[in-house]
Amino acid sequence: YRRKYQGQTLVVISNFTEKIIKRHLEMPTNKKLLISNYADDQADQLRPFEAKVYLY
Repeated sequence: YRRKYQGQTLVVISNFTEKIIKRHLEMPTNKKLLISNYADDQADQLRPFEAKVYLY
């Protein structure tokens, strides 16, 4: 899900499977991770049932 408003973009990405998947989404380097259900950010992959929200 991607939402743009007043020059900012919010992106929500989720993995609804039991497997690790590669993230095939171009993201700018100035992105900020707002929330995730894992403590750390594995930049180019999503772990099982992981969800992340980025702002840039």
